[in-house]
This record gives sequence, structure tokens and C-alpha cells, in this order.
Amino acid sequence: MGALMRSLDWSKTPLGPVSSWPQSLRTAVSILLASRFPMLIHWGPELVQFYNDGFRPILGDLKHPGALGQPAYPWWTEIWDVLTPMFERVLAGEGTWYENQLILPNRNGYIEETYFTFSHSPIRDESGRVAGIFQAVTETTERVIDERRLRTLHDLVTNTATAQLTEEACRIATETLSQNAADIPFALLYLLDENGAQARLAGTTGLEAGTPASPLAIDLNTHEEPGMWPLARVARTGQIEQADNLVAQFGSLPGGPWPESPSTALVLPVAQPGVTLPAGLLVVGISPRRALNDTYRRFLSLVAGQIATAIANTRALEMERKRAEALAELDRAKSQFLANMSHELRTPLNGILGYAQILKKGKTITEHQKNGLSIIYQCGEHLLNLINDVLDISKIEARKMELYAKNFHFPEFLEGIAEICRIRAEQKGIELIYETLTPIPKAIRADEKRLRQILINLLGNAVKFTEQGYVTFKVGYHQERFRFQVEDTGIGIAPEKLEEIFLPFQQVGEKSRETEGTGLGLTISRQLVELMGGELKVESTLGKGSIFWLDLDLPEVEWTDVSYIEENNIIGFKGSKRKVLVVDDKWANRSVLVNMLEPLGFEVLEATDGLDSLNKACQFKPDIIFMDLVMPVMDGFEATRRLRMMPELEGVVVIAISASVFDFDHQQSREVGCDSFLPKPVREAELLEKLQIYLGLEWVYEENSYRHTTNAPVTAQDPLVIPPTQEVSALLDLAMRGDLKGIIQETTRLEELNRQWVPFAIHLRQLAKGFKGKQIREFLKNLKV
Repeated sequence: MGALMRSLDWSKTPLGPVSSWPQSLRTAVSILLASRFPMLIHWGPELVQFYNDGFRPILGDLKHPGALGQPAYPWWTEIWDVLTPMFERVLAGEGTWYENQLILPNRNGYIEETYFTFSHSPIRDESGRVAGIFQAVTETTERVIDERRLRTLHDLVTNTATAQLTEEACRIATETLSQNAADIPFALLYLLDENGAQARLAGTTGLEAGTPASPLAIDLNTHEEPGMWPLARVARTGQIEQADNLVAQFGSLPGGPWPESPSTALVLPVAQPGVTLPAGLLVVGISPRRALNDTYRRFLSLVAGQIATAIANTRALEMERKRAEALAELDRAKSQFLANMSHELRTPLNGILGYAQILKKGKTITEHQKNGLSIIYQCGEHLLNLINDVLDISKIEARKMELYAKNFHFPEFLEGIAEICRIRAEQKGIELIYETLTPIPKAIRADEKRLRQILINLLGNAVKFTEQGYVTFKVGYHQERFRFQVEDTGIGIAPEKLEEIFLPFQQVGEKSRETEGTGLGLTISRQLVELMGGELKVESTLGKGSIFWLDLDLPEVEWTDVSYIEENNIIGFKGSKRKVLVVDDKWANRSVLVNMLEPLGFEVLEATDGLDSLNKACQFKPDIIFMDLVMPVMDGFEATRRLRMMPELEGVVVIAISASVFDFDHQQSREVGCDSFLPKPVREAELLEKLQIYLGLEWVYEENSYRHTTNAPVTAQDPLVIPPTQEVSALLDLAMRGDLKGIIQETTRLEELNRQWVPFAIHLRQLAKGFKGKQIREFLKNLKV
């Protein structure tokens, strides 16, 4: 710039020849030329311009070199309204500072969006008067615009991340782009169909949908007419296309914050890397006040890429939702199937098990017939257990299995399990040993049913796969948790099969032993143990035996002893006659309840469906209703709901009775107004328990029967007639072997031998049925002392 200044004929400028310049101006110009920092000087009333090499790019091709030595106004007319107040402040002697100031100069043939940080300082002449303005400048255009574009990309990522649907992602994306109208004065976002043949407008900003420039839908197979966006070509090639002469094609288009209409737009594929067919197409108007350079193009490519990512994410979510919905529908269908299967299988079992219980109470039945009925009942119970296994695994898979903790007597619980499995072991000629390795609490809190299910399954498997030797059941504390361990001397399991045994429907062993069960026991047991917060583990040696164990946190609780003396048959109840309405569409189910209740003195009326039950209940005025839930005409849910709205039936007890074992049926029955739930097949003891609880009954028993009492059990010190020593020794031998079943059989024989021994036999049988092996041994040992 020094050479250019020296070559300029200053005599033809308002300042005159250099020799006439004041020293203050010469000094200022000397400083300006020596600096690399962009600087500009305005001097004199006409604000004649001086600038250095650093300032030349700011002037652009239109203003350099013509502006040198010329008054400022003719060269900055487009921004003079901005500059005038700035200059006035400086000429008044005030220095100024501006940061990232928006300036809109025409330096390259168009009004341009630019940003500058600069200061103005007054230059005083020799008289002390302000004669000029010194300006130090930095152009910050790229930084300001880059930051704005980065904000747009950040907001695009953040905002579209919340979208759950593709349409929502497109709407959010175009709304986000509308916040940067300076770079994106208008945008159209089209989604392509699966074949890429149709483009549908999914989002727009700056333009209304449905105008000639923003058609709602486009057939890309025929979309090649002039005057239209090159969508088909971009969809086909995957390359960015530039559209020019927009005003000629579409007329005036929105320019964002600028009054000019964009003349150029880019059409970009909305596609992720490596994908042939784009998900959509993005049409973006180019700012009329910014050059479409590589930086601008990269920014818009990143915008299209982020929109592609958002669309891909929402489509993945949609696919996952559809998959989840399909799985949920499959689960619902499976649950419905299992519910129906349960209902259909339990309904006939209700009749089989019900009448097996009823007939066993007959006065004329022979011992042989009683044994046959017991076999029928046991087979029915076995079938019921198989059904329950299938239902349990389905609940576990659907994550609908729940635990129901309660307090229970722990030693009796364990002895009972050991005795149940000991009977099976003795039938095979093997020994079952029950050991407590540490003192155990009197009572714990847990899901008694599920814990029993786990332990009986492990012990049952051990007995099943052991032909000689023994099965040991060990219980005790291990690292502050309860450890339950089952050891056997059975066939063992090959190492490669150890995980297979926990898979559904797997039975690893000799084919001759795979004839019972569903193959679900260990699967269910492992899942139940995990549900309880533990882990079922196994070690095994092929041909030598296996060890299964689990550790659980089982909180100890307090327990109040209640002794139970044997109860003989219930033959009635004290007090006035009670009315029972039995509602079921199946005659066999009604018949079971009728034949259980009428012999006890209940007045029983039958109804065949929910509507029939409402009509009969109004006339019969029952004390209690046993309401089946699944019936034609009107089901039990609706019948109970309506019954609870009838003042004349206020207070009547309703017990839901159903073959369904799903928790939601239990819950729904409660919600409609049922007082309790009784599952099918109906067990007489559970039926009588409901009646006693809800009607406050006191039972009448057969002669010589005993009911439960809180008194202490009979002991050796009470005036009992003790059988001879050889009988006591035989009983003690059975007790030492843990053969509670044998003890029960012996007490029956003693009663038949001598009626004087009945109190002794009853007491001993009470202990045996309560699985109190230790108390039996101590009692009999004291008798021999």
C-alpha cells in the first residue's frame, strides 16, 4: 500500500499534495502503513480514506483501490446510516468500541452479511482539534456465522433426539431450521417411499405447503419438467444439485431476515453414509447475502446428514415398537391360550378331584375303594401340577410372576418337605437324610409356596435319578444367608450338559427316567430362585452324583405356637341354617360344591350364569355366593358388579371361583367386589376355610374328634396309657429313620388293638402329621427311660 500511496497524485484529492499535510496526518499514516493489523483513517471534513494492506480484503474488489484518497460517503452509501452516528461520536472527541457488529456492505457486487469488531479513536491535529478518525478493525464474519451454524447443528441433534415418530422428526427438524433463517431462508423436507418413486412433503419452513414451489407430493418417475426442483435426479444419483434463477421459476421467495429473494437453492439427499436410496430430499434456499462457498455447502450437507440420522433413529424406534407390539400381542395370545387351557383342563379336574374328596367320606366305602380314590386324587393332583408348571414358566417368561411373602414355621416347613420326599425315596429303596448344619430360626418370612416348590423339585429330581445310595438335604447358614443343599449319589450329569438341564422342556438323563414331568422343573426353580434374589448352582460328576445348592436372604420373624390336634370329619355347624348360592355354567362344577355343602346342613341353590344368579339371589337372599367368573350370557365379573349396586343384596359375601390362575383375574375379581378367590379344582379344606372365615362358623365334628386349640400338646407326663415297651421301641425305630408315614400307620394299628391307647395314638399322629420328627423322638425316648 505504501507504493500505491506514493504513486497517487494527492494534489487531485481534497487533501492536496503530501507536502501540505500536517505532521499529525503524516504520523498517523506512517503508523497505519507500518502495521499488519487492518487499519483505516478518515481525515478532514470529507473523511478522506487511508488504509493499509491488512484492510484491503475488507474493501473487496468493488472498493479497492478506488476508495484510497477519496471521501468516505460515495464508497459506503449502503451503510452510511450506520456509520454516521459512529463518526459523529468520534469527531466529538469520544473513542468507541464495537464487537461483532453487523455491517451490510456491498463489496463484491451484492449486499453482504458481515461482522466486525473495531474501535474508533479521534486523531487531533496540531491545534488540538479532532481532524480525523483512526479505526482498527478485525473481521469476525466467519466466526460469527460458524458459531450460528454450529448452534443449528447442535439444536438439530438435541431436538430431533426427542422424536418418536418419523413425521415428528421431520416437523422438529424444519422447526429447528427456521431458527436460522439467515442461513436457511426456506427449506422443504420430502420423504421418499420404499421404492423411491414418490416424494411426500413432510416438513417446511419459510414456505407454505402446497404452493408451486412446495408441492405436497411428487411422482419422481415423471418429475423432470423444467422449472421444478431436480428431486428425481438427486434421488437417483445421490448427488447434491444446485437450482438457479429461482425468481424466474417461482417468483419472489422468502429471504429470511433479508428483503432480497434467494436466487439459488441446493437439493440434497437425506441419506446416511453407505445407503443407496435416500430416506428423503432436502431443498434449501441459499441466503441472498452470503456466498455459496464450500463452507456453506458443508454446513448444509451436515444438516441433511443429521436429519437422515434422526429419520433413521425414529424408523428404528418405530420398528422396535412394532416388534414390541407384535411380541406383546403374541404374549397376550399366549396368555389367553394358557388361560383358556388352564380353564378347560381345570374344569374337568374340578369334578374328578371334587368327587374323589366327597366319595372318600362315604360311610360304606371299603378300604380298597378308599385306596382307589386316593390314587385317583393323587393322579389328578399330579396332572394339576403339570398344568401349573406350564403356567408358571409362561408367567416367568412374561415377567408376570410375583412372590407373596408370609410368616411360617420354618422347622415344620423343612421337616414336611423332607418327609414328602422321604416317602418317595423309600419306595425306591434309597435313604433320604435331612440335616440342619446350623441352628435355624423358628419362623421366617418368604413365599412359602414357591420355596417349597423349589426344594421339592430339587429333592424330587435327586430321588428320581438315584438308584442306590442316598439323598441328603442340608440346611444352614452360609455367609449370613440360608443355604439349601441337595446331594445325591445318582447318575450324575456330564459337564457339557450342566447348562442344558436348566432349559425348558429338557430332561437330561437316561431315557428310562424321562417318563415323568414336563422338563420345566429346573427351569422354573432357577427362575424362582433368581426372583428371590439368589442363584441356583450345580456341581456334578458323571456316574457319582450331583450337588445342587442355593443361598437366599430369608428374614427371621417372631412366631406364636399354636398346636393342632387332629380334626375328624366336619359333620355340620352350630347356629342357624345358612344359605349358599352356587353359580356355574357347568353342572359338574355345581354338583361338586352342592355335594360338599348339603351334607353339612347348608341350604344350597344353583344358578347357571351371571344373569340367573342375580334373579335367584334377589329371591333366595343367600348368605354367601360362590361365583364362577367365566360363563355365557353374563360372566361373573359383570354379575358381581351389578350385584354390588343392588341395595337388597348389600352385605352378601361373594367368593370368586374360577379355573383361571392368573393374577389379573384375581385382581379384577377384587375390583368388581368379590370378597375372596377360590381356585379350581376346589379343595374341600379351602372351601370350608372360606365359609368359616366369612360366615363366622363353628364346626361340629364327628364323635371323638379334636379341634385346633392354643393349649400345649399332650406330653408323656399326662395320664396316657402307654403301649408295651416293644411297641414304643418299634415307634422309636421308625422315628429315628424319619419314617413319619410308618408312624401314622402304626398309630392306626394301635387304636385298633386297644381303645385305651387311642389318646396316645392321637397325640403321636398329631406330631407326625405336623412333621415334628424331633419332638416324636424325644417323646418316645422319655417313655423308654
